[in-house]
Amino acid sequence: MSISVAAGSKANPKPVLTMSTQYSNASEPTSDLQRCENCGGKPEPGFKLALCPACRQRLARTPTPWLIKVTGTAVAAAVICALVHVPPSISGASAFERGQRDEAVHKYHEAAAEYRAALNAFPDATLPLARLGIVEYRDGDYNKAAQTLHQLAGRKADKELCAEVNSVIHEMERSEP
Repeated sequence: MSISVAAGSKANPKPVLTMSTQYSNASEPTSDLQRCENCGGKPEPGFKLALCPACRQRLARTPTPWLIKVTGTAVAAAVICALVHVPPSISGASAFERGQRDEAVHKYHEAAAEYRAALNAFPDATLPLARLGIVEYRDGDYNKAAQTLHQLAGRKADKELCAEVNSVIHEMERSEP
């Protein structure tokens, strides 16, 4: 919008104020005042920050900070280590589940093999050791059962497991000649 003063006419010698409105397209650069903020070149239209295409591309490709690279490498190494150690624990847990399934259908020999595999994965676990002693007794291998159940001495277990182990020990004591 602009205001201008024009000279009056012959009939009216007073000056006349005239107003004209002129709108410009806001998306195009209006003058040479708009320059690239970085290098002073012609800015790329359509962006809020006035940058030329070359500066915009160069500023968008900032290098990854070294701390992020080091942290990412450490996290990747931790994940790889975890993946290396997880499969034995997963195989041990699945072996224990297979042992329980075999024990439920009275396949005591197969259950003993599965419980041994679970014990290889979890050597300090009380539950697979107790289940192994019980299935060895049920399979008729009394010497191995006695050795396995003897390893349970001093370990803590829940009431149901203690009751089952004690009943097997009492059965073994009654069957001795």
